[in-house]
Amino acid sequence: MERFSKAHGKTAADVMTKALVTVSETESAERVAQLMEQNHIRRVLVVKGNHLVGIVSRADLLRAVLRGNVTPQEIHDDHGIQLALVKAMRDQPWWRS
Repeated sequence: MERFSKAHGKTAADVMTKALVTVSETESAERVAQLMEQNHIRRVLVVKGNHLVGIVSRADLLRAVLRGNVTPQEIHDDHGIQLALVKAMRDQPWWRS
């Protein structure tokens, strides 16, 4: 029922998430990724005190992982993006085979 309400809501209150996941500005990208996976969410709010200062999305994490490790020619299609991502992830200390 909740999914239907969110998909067909008319106001922000109808579609918003009430259980927010937040981190501080100094939280590691690894921890943000863990929170996303654990909570089955796509974005984490970044707060400083009681103020929202940003949002980290899955796309932001992906860009951070790929930065500097691939050339535009390597990611010209979905297969290239997948290969570049795997290549970049294997270079990360948190990667597990």
